[in-house]
Amino acid sequence: MKNLLAIGVILILFISCDSPQKATENFLTAIQQKDFEKARNYTTEGSEEFLVVMEEYSSSQAIHHHFEVLHCAPREEGSEVITCIYRVKNASGSDFEKELDLVNVKGKWKVSLE
Repeated sequence: MKNLLAIGVILILFISCDSPQKATENFLTAIQQKDFEKARNYTTEGSEEFLVVMEEYSSSQAIHHHFEVLHCAPREEGSEVITCIYRVKNASGSDFEKELDLVNVKGKWKVSLE
C-alpha cells in the first residue's frame, strides 16, 4: 500500500513538472491571447527583441490561429536544445507545421527566439 502511495505521489509530481511541451503550449497560448507579458515568462532573455516586434505587429493584426503541439525531442543526440513541433491551423482552415527551440534555464524550459 505504501508503494502505491509513493508511486502516486511521484506521478503527480512528474505530471506537474515543467516540461518543454507545457512551456511551448503556455507560450503559444499567451501569444494567441496577445498576452506578451505572460509570453515573456516562457522565453529566454535574448528573445526580447523578437517579442517586441511580434507585439507591435500583432497590434494591427488579429490572431485567429489554433495550435496543437505534436511532439518535443532533443535537436540532436546529446543536445541540450529541445525542439517542439506544433501544428498551426489558420482561420481559412489550412494548416502547417512549425517548430520552436527550447533551452533549460535554471530548471525551467524557455522558448529561444534568438
